[in-house]
Amino acid sequence: MAIFSVTAPPANTKIEREIQAQFPGDYIEAWPGHWFISASGTAQEIAAKISIPGGTVGAAIVVSVANYWGRANPEVWEWLRSRLES
Repeated sequence: MAIFSVTAPPANTKIEREIQAQFPGDYIEAWPGHWFISASGTAQEIAAKISIPGGTVGAAIVVSVANYWGRANPEVWEWLRSRLES
């Protein structure tokens, strides 16, 4: 499985509902408007699965994560570590 970073304007509640529906148990919200998703596929396939093409859920960016560093809630770091090690 790969990790994908999804970033959208914080007021975009449509994309949050779509992520919850398409990836139950396979995502974590790092902060409002930013999620990490654990899934197979490409960034383009993940974007399609959460209805970004065509603007159905509004604007967002999907990026594949190869490496990470920074400061966040420890729960986010544990989630990333556990998904990248599996």
